Amino acid sequence: MTLHLKFEEKDFATLKSFEKAVYRQLGNNVYVGTDSLCFYFDYPKELVARLRPSYKGNQLEFELESSKST
Repeated sequence: MTLHLKFEEKDFATLKSFEKAVYRQLGNNVYVGTDSLCFYFDYPKELVARLRPSYKGNQLEFELESSKST
């Protein structure tokens, strides 16, 4: 995939200005960082249902252990 964006000098004044310039060209379904640009796509409802099945009557248990040293 190749992406062509056009910027003006004023778009580099601040990160917020740059973010607005990207939003103007790509929409708001993106994350703009200083090192990268990420696109977000919504899954179709059918796929969401398959990825997040309901657990009616079932109970999930798990134990977490912190790896952070104190």
